Amino acid sequence: MAHVITFDFGGKFSPVSYQKLLTDIATAANTSKDVVVLGCREEDCNPSENYAQILELQKYIHNLGMKFCVLFNHYTQYTNEHMPGIDVGYVDFMLLKTIYHAPVPLARQGNRILFLMGKPNRPHRAPLLYKFYEHKQLDRLSWSLFVPKPIEDQVRNLIPTASDQQWHDFLALQRSPDGAVPLLSGDSIHICNYFCYDATVFADTNMSLISESMFEQHTLTSARATEKTYKAINNRHPFVIAGPMGTLARLRSLGYKTFENYLPCPDYDQEIDVDKRLEQIYKNTLALHDLVTTDPKILADDVEHNYTVNQQRYQQELDCVSAMLTKYGYCGLSIDVLMMHDQIAPNALTEKFIQINK
Repeated sequence: MAHVITFDFGGKFSPVSYQKLLTDIATAANTSKDVVVLGCREEDCNPSENYAQILELQKYIHNLGMKFCVLFNHYTQYTNEHMPGIDVGYVDFMLLKTIYHAPVPLARQGNRILFLMGKPNRPHRAPLLYKFYEHKQLDRLSWSLFVPKPIEDQVRNLIPTASDQQWHDFLALQRSPDGAVPLLSGDSIHICNYFCYDATVFADTNMSLISESMFEQHTLTSARATEKTYKAINNRHPFVIAGPMGTLARLRSLGYKTFENYLPCPDYDQEIDVDKRLEQIYKNTLALHDLVTTDPKILADDVEHNYTVNQQRYQQELDCVSAMLTKYGYCGLSIDVLMMHDQIAPNALTEKFIQINK
């Protein structure tokens, strides 16, 4: 059976990273020629940016008598960027990692809204939490908030209407119901427990206000679901999503129910004006919370449907990866390969996270 070695790339490699990658691949070639080198990119990816380098890498690998293929995150296929001459597959890394690491969902015990904010300097996150604070609705929420000193000014600028006292009170709201620990690199904040979490935070709440990435963007690749959405679905939460325009349509195209028919602003996901969309998201969250708290059976079928779709898609994604690797003679478990996708020569971004965690 072929042996698979993997690496993760994000944008162009640094010269040091690229040289280490070549060295590690050559070392593997000395051990066996029956090797598949699998390049993975689980998050943002613009294939055309590093196409020439990947072609060069492929030639190097083939000259060593080894095989080469690439897996991109599945939303990359919605762009017009292609990589002719390279065997490319598409996989929903976020879904696979979420389900793979997921703890067993617990029985529902609480009735608050779960709002896990992540990086607070994104344009929609702090303003949304501030709406709950401003309208005295925080008792409905279980939320996370980190505002490290280096990014305080960035977050403050997102809430221009807050007085100095209100801003001081807002900073006092910092907490972490899910145990996530933020890591700082310069003025950047990283939340590093993307997939590992305590199921209690979902059992203690009855719906999610999902704060997705790239809220302000409107591109084909920005309309996506990440682990933030998949965790809520896997814990049987109905949801309102604060994400890029088109996120709900993308989810529906994958088979999920998105609950907009129960909401006072059903077209909120199509609102171009950011301030109006935030207000609609706030109103929809309160309305869905009222509904799921007073009559949860109304949503039960849609919630269970979404959980089932999550599980079905997980297996389908694994089957697609298995089919790709089987072409090259690998017959082991594809999930084992995907869980080690930065096995050799981490790229500059991965190296940064390694340094942060030291």
